[in-house]
Amino acid sequence: MPAFDVACALLVVAGALKLWAPASTRQSLALAGVRVSSSAVRLLGLAEIVLGAVAALRPGALTAGLVALAYGGFLAFTIRLRRVAPDADCGCFGGAEAAVGPIHIALNALACAIALGAALAPPPALSWIGHRSPLLAVSIAVGTAGAAYAAYVAFTLVPSAWKAYR
Repeated sequence: MPAFDVACALLVVAGALKLWAPASTRQSLALAGVRVSSSAVRLLGLAEIVLGAVAALRPGALTAGLVALAYGGFLAFTIRLRRVAPDADCGCFGGAEAAVGPIHIALNALACAIALGAALAPPPALSWIGHRSPLLAVSIAVGTAGAAYAAYVAFTLVPSAWKAYR
């Protein structure tokens, strides 16, 4: 299920960006009442990378359930942060500013629902793409990567653009 692969890819990207630039995540967590060190944020980022990669490579009820739990946690965090600091950066993607708002909350809820669906009916492992004809395999891989990038843009750029439009 490419939608689950996109959710997993977002975990990997978000984790890598937390490893690279943990300061905004620390600040967002502090606004929500959770004080942690940069090392703890980096450890969270590493956990996201591992979870996203393992879940995409070996999807099953457990790994998809853990992805759903992660996105459920992100959803709860964004709701909490929205209440205490409505214009704050969520800190989800390291230094990439992503204003917490209704779009962000909806996208976390959608990713959580996709992962729950994958937990109930696990999709094939990412390796299924390799068993297709080369043209189809490349098309699926490029399409999934494009969808992951579009999801990243939806989290990071769309809320600011929407706010500027209004």
